[in-house]
Amino acid sequence: MPACPRCGYDQSGPAGTWRNECPLEGTCPECGVRFEWGDAFYPRRKQLPWLFEHKAAWSPGVVRAWRSWLMAAVPPRFWKRVTLAHANRWTVVLWPAVLLGTLGLASGIVRMTYTLARGTPPPVWMTPAPGGGWTAQTMGPLQAFWYEAQKAWGMPWYPVTVSRWSPERALTAMLEMWAAPLAVLAASLVTGATLLTLTSSRRACGVKPGHIVRAMTYRLAPLGFLYLLWCAWRLVVFLPVSVRRSTSDTLWVLVLVGLAAWGVWWWRTTLVRGWLMPRAGMLWLLLGTVDVLASLAAYLLLSPYTAARMMV
Repeated sequence: MPACPRCGYDQSGPAGTWRNECPLEGTCPECGVRFEWGDAFYPRRKQLPWLFEHKAAWSPGVVRAWRSWLMAAVPPRFWKRVTLAHANRWTVVLWPAVLLGTLGLASGIVRMTYTLARGTPPPVWMTPAPGGGWTAQTMGPLQAFWYEAQKAWGMPWYPVTVSRWSPERALTAMLEMWAAPLAVLAASLVTGATLLTLTSSRRACGVKPGHIVRAMTYRLAPLGFLYLLWCAWRLVVFLPVSVRRSTSDTLWVLVLVGLAAWGVWWWRTTLVRGWLMPRAGMLWLLLGTVDVLASLAAYLLLSPYTAARMMV
């Protein structure tokens, strides 16, 4: 059954009037969009070579994950190429995991290579002494390699030193470390849920839940840049602690403001350019406000002190 690529309206009526020839393009009487009849009969005829969910089922899609990330970093460029007519698949929800996993693997390899090439003395363990206090004990080759591997692939997923802390301090440290990424996730989920409640506006332009899930998923693109920022900041070890702390505070404020501005930009472009929603001006003001408030609430809840301390 031929259907409108945008709103899914049945196009069997116009197609039934064809006799000796058929037109290349048609117009949907429901939503007014012009489309190619090939897309109406074969919705998956058009596949974007860089979009993550358009990969083959057996492929991990690593290259597509990175290309989708670079495209989503500039919302107008992304939504100029991705329309409602492009098929959306549930595999899109795997995109953040593939992206961050490959970023972590690449950064871990770089750090391990640097550590091994540097040829520094083996690290030491601090073990309790029999008479009280602590004793430094040099690690063996295998222990040293495992310790460096934790620092290479574990940071910034969790603080390497949590084994020396109490569970309460470890939890606090990880929440502070993950405050900004989880704020981005909260903003995406809350704003997407808000969109799902706007049923009349969605039906007017043929936006389905799958389209909203796609927008929510690619809204997480700043997570990749947050990870790169963390990795770059951990290399700044030559600055005095006082300078790093003051610089970190200023940097983190700029990062939070940038994340909020990017979220508003993303949803405005999604509504105006990607989905062509009616009353897009009022809707993007609503969604932008929801996005910023959800992000701020999650950040303040998860980071009771300041996440900047974890960058020092």
